[in-house]
Amino acid sequence: MTRKQDTYERARLTIYHRLFSCAIGKRYGDGHYVAFEGLTTEEPKPGDLVRIESAPVSKWTISWFVDWIDKSWNACLLKSVEDHQIGRWTNIGISVYNRDVIAGAPEFQWNDAQFKLWDWWRSPGKKGEVFLVIPELPAFEGDSVRLQCRIRHGWGEPTTPRTFDNWRKLKKKDLYAFFRESVAEYEARPKPEKSH
Repeated sequence: MTRKQDTYERARLTIYHRLFSCAIGKRYGDGHYVAFEGLTTEEPKPGDLVRIESAPVSKWTISWFVDWIDKSWNACLLKSVEDHQIGRWTNIGISVYNRDVIAGAPEFQWNDAQFKLWDWWRSPGKKGEVFLVIPELPAFEGDSVRLQCRIRHGWGEPTTPRTFDNWRKLKKKDLYAFFRESVAEYEARPKPEKSH
């Protein structure tokens, strides 16, 4: 039985949103500007988010760098952020997006089903059912996913994480049950005494 083809529309939109909003300098009240440290001049490595240059605009304009072909400096494989299709490219320029920024955004690699799980996982916290306990971004590793909650404003240690073996089989009720366990864990902790 084959599984339906994964789609990556939300990841693509998330990447574009981050790149466009962060590439514009922002002026703060004291008059200084801060801009996204966007592109580097480093040689691309597998897994880097890159922009191709000297080529027509296409679904590969923003891509994941896969590898050089035959150790050539002039031919490479790129994976489109649009649909994750692999393409062979030659005679192009490549700029690498800031690796630290990209490493801090694991959702750039998620498929739409993973975004749906994230929507479900964060929904109890979004509804304000419990003000202080907030679901963190899921950590996907193959078929498994690690879930955990943090405490708002850093008013306590994160709750105990749990790894689920197959994230595709999780239901809303499973996520909500784990969220309630995390809330119960937080509520059972000793609270600091109020100072007078």
